[in-house]
Amino acid sequence: VLAVCGVWLAWSATSRDVTGTDAAHYHIPHAVNYALGASHSGPMPTRHGYPMGASVLFAWFILPFGDAFVADASMVIWYLLLLAALAALFHSLTGLDGWTWVPWLTLVLFGLPLVGASASPSADLPYAASFVAVSAQLVWMVGRGAGSTRDWALLGAALGLLIGCKTPGVYSAASLLAAAGVAHLARRRRRPAGQDAPRWPASLAIVCSVGLVTGGIWLIR
Repeated sequence: VLAVCGVWLAWSATSRDVTGTDAAHYHIPHAVNYALGASHSGPMPTRHGYPMGASVLFAWFILPFGDAFVADASMVIWYLLLLAALAALFHSLTGLDGWTWVPWLTLVLFGLPLVGASASPSADLPYAASFVAVSAQLVWMVGRGAGSTRDWALLGAALGLLIGCKTPGVYSAASLLAAAGVAHLARRRRRPAGQDAPRWPASLAIVCSVGLVTGGIWLIR
């Protein structure tokens, strides 16, 4: 995993090419505008009505160096999120240590040309990583039949990233939540009554507030 990250950073540091259709058309223009001080709630620099959570991250990488090429390096963060989410999902489904098996899977995965193309700045890898993160957290919470404050906060963060980086994230989030709700209800019907019910108002408030901070603001925008 460290080798993959090292190669990724090395490529980012030596290439000034803006690769990828998405990067050239709207991600880099947005990121450069944000790095130059454009308001996040101001007019869009392109006509693409896109949640721009990923572009803000690119802007954060541009700011210290004043160069757009380092935006490539920010994609490592999404790779690591995908790795952690897959490890958590593997552990929830099998009970085995995900960190023993999943890193090898991701090394193979990012050796494929189609997946490797996601290394250029785009919303595709953020979307995939966020989708798996939401899935992993929901599987963990439904499997346990309850959720702690930490669980709700993690779910809110993952949902915020999912809906804040790509428009289909809204529908994906709704589908995942609906599936988790059905699974939770089915699980409760098979279990004896008397378990502590979750504090839904407080849990919902945590999810919404954390989700808003981590990317949901782009839909309101």
